[in-house]
Amino acid sequence: FDVPEKDRKRRSKLSGKLNQLGFYQLQRNIWIHPYPCELEIEVIKQVFRIPDRYVVFAKIGSINRQKELTQHFKIHA
Repeated sequence: FDVPEKDRKRRSKLSGKLNQLGFYQLQRNIWIHPYPCELEIEVIKQVFRIPDRYVVFAKIGSINRQKELTQHFKIHA
């Protein structure tokens, strides 16, 4: 996500909720989760009134930090 500084409060709420839901902060504003979560992201955007243009949702098939992430999420590959 890329919520501007002027909306710091919304950005903080979004980060807090993603953390609470078990997302992993891969980079500063890149959070990941190993399971389908598109609906949850849409609900969070609605609740915190975050415009679509500030949040990008992507589904990926592989990532180069696989071992680190499978350990973090306690997934047995």
